[in-house]
Amino acid sequence: MPGTTWALVGVGAATVVVAIAMAVRQVRNRATPRLWRALELVGLAGWTALAVAVQVGGWWSATSLVLAPVALAAVGVFGWSLTQAGMQHWLRWSVVVLVAAVPAAVAVVGQAPASAGLVVTDVAGERRVGPLVLVAVIWVVVAVCGALAVEIVEAEQAVGPLRHDVVWNVVVRVVGILGALVLVLQPGTLWFAWLPVALVAIGLIAGRWSGDMVPLPAGTSSLLDLVSDALVLVGLDGTVIDHNVLGRHWLVCDDDPRALDPALGAVMGDDGERNVVLRGAVLQVRTTTVRDGKAPVARVLSVRDVTELHQMRTELADQVGRDALTGLRNRRYLDHRLSVLIDDAHRTGRPLSIAMVDLDHLKDLNDHFGHPAGDEVIIAVAQVLAAGDDLAVRVGGDEFLVVLDDTDADTAELRGQLWRVAVAALPRPQGQTPVTLSIGVAQLAPGMDAPGLLSTADGALYAAKVAGRNRVRVGPLSPRSVSAGAVR
Repeated sequence: MPGTTWALVGVGAATVVVAIAMAVRQVRNRATPRLWRALELVGLAGWTALAVAVQVGGWWSATSLVLAPVALAAVGVFGWSLTQAGMQHWLRWSVVVLVAAVPAAVAVVGQAPASAGLVVTDVAGERRVGPLVLVAVIWVVVAVCGALAVEIVEAEQAVGPLRHDVVWNVVVRVVGILGALVLVLQPGTLWFAWLPVALVAIGLIAGRWSGDMVPLPAGTSSLLDLVSDALVLVGLDGTVIDHNVLGRHWLVCDDDPRALDPALGAVMGDDGERNVVLRGAVLQVRTTTVRDGKAPVARVLSVRDVTELHQMRTELADQVGRDALTGLRNRRYLDHRLSVLIDDAHRTGRPLSIAMVDLDHLKDLNDHFGHPAGDEVIIAVAQVLAAGDDLAVRVGGDEFLVVLDDTDADTAELRGQLWRVAVAALPRPQGQTPVTLSIGVAQLAPGMDAPGLLSTADGALYAAKVAGRNRVRVGPLSPRSVSAGAVR
């Protein structure tokens, strides 16, 4: 054989080996786009082997058989491009079979003796492509060009490695398309076997062998799946238009993919950000209206799971409103909560009382036994006051306040006496100064606010101390007696 023939055989064999090796590498990747690439490479390997055999052996009657692996390569290109464009829903079996149908049919029909002239003709010693091959080539070119056009359009949304990847896809495919057209328009034997070799070589140069260039999905829906937030596009009538995977999980009804979860009805009003409790999670939902000019056309819901953050904020707020030593609520919390309870009592007519509690002789205990001993007593008293369901607050060093909701002054006085007895019974080390309680009780009167109620309780506490400590006093109930400062 002449040197050029040996060269073609050697290069063809090497091309088949390289293409198969590249296909195996793509299959091992196991990503869906790579499987389409593997299919294309297997087709190129078969195309090369048959084309070299036909050209070297001069078996031009077998030319139509080359279209079988061409069909396989075309299906691979078609599937790869649509997958990259995020349009996998088009890759149904019927579509794939349709792409491969014409070249595969020509490959079979062309082997019939009656069809020999329709595949390759010999006019005055010059071989020309017959109409069957022409139809098959045009069919493949149209299918590949359509898929490439879709990929190029979707690549406008792509970033980074994907843009580079699409460029090489287009380069390799365009070379293949132009080469196929050359075979049709300029018949001859020169490029018949060298075209698939060139395609594999260009693919190798483009970096396919290394596998380092892993493409990102190009379609909008696929890119949305990479976003950490749940996204849903909703029509003005509340119908779900599009969503990413997280959006489907969090926001869309399980039994109706076109409907939002009913719990989200409250966020479909004005634009803004709201927290919604859904399926045991706290979701931060941002609503944004999409407009065409000034007219609203749709809404976008952007949702983030903030359950952990909400829990941390709740715990922090709880810590801010608590006394570090006793664990009771502190004055900061009381300032807000007492006003709420008073407003509620005025609205419902239920009684409300407060008890202001002061530890007697705590200073003497601290002076003789140290502040740690005093802290132990404070903690023990706090436990006594917090034993019920009432709101117990440490308002100062040795001063507490208990809010007794739905409780009148007489019942509050009795509760105070029980606290005093319980504190007196607390165990204490030998020689430790006894700590007792002085308690001032006040009941909310009509028209009274928080400062007035606190002032009345403070006056009652002062009366208890003046009377000798270790006792309970109740402030006046009428506005007249409040202004007079009387106690009983």
